[in-house]
Amino acid sequence: MWTSTGEIFALHQQLHQCNESIAGNAAYTSCEGNLALTVQYDAMGHITIRGKFSEGNEYCNALDFEFQSDQTFVQMTLLELDLIVKKYGNLKGINL
Repeated sequence: MWTSTGEIFALHQQLHQCNESIAGNAAYTSCEGNLALTVQYDAMGHITIRGKFSEGNEYCNALDFEFQSDQTFVQMTLLELDLIVKKYGNLKGINL
């Protein structure tokens, strides 16, 4: 599976905004399209993460997933995404 720093930057921005407002959706799709997920916030700080991973091989395996979380667990993810964004920059590949 491949991704770009621009895709990671976009996910970081969306997650940050949703986590601050405790509302909204964040979406990610890898450039190859084999991983797609959405993170949906509700007003209580609960999060539903839904997605699909599929392998592009002769078996056509696919995994649909859904799990619950809350905003407190997203903090570490945002900190880790911060490190990537600080090193590799925004959608233009330029450090912020």
